[in-house]
Amino acid sequence: MNLMLLSISSLQDLGIGQATQTIWDQVRENAPIILAIIFVGVVLFNISKVVGAERDYKGFIAGILMYFFGVTLLVAGVTYLLSLSF
Repeated sequence: MNLMLLSISSLQDLGIGQATQTIWDQVRENAPIILAIIFVGVVLFNISKVVGAERDYKGFIAGILMYFFGVTLLVAGVTYLLSLSF
């Protein structure tokens, strides 16, 4: 137990909390651009389901919804992990 407390206090001395906050601020600023680029890629990847002879609108919409579901889970998980204080 003492070793764990010692390691936590030594990590605080290194300024890891400040470095993590700086990285998180940069990610937060660029996240909308990154997510928009990925969204365009997902739409372009799934557009073949709508354009071909065998059109599958349900599959196209399901692919887009799965993207939003995945991004929501990812953002919620990262936000939760970064909200923890050590």
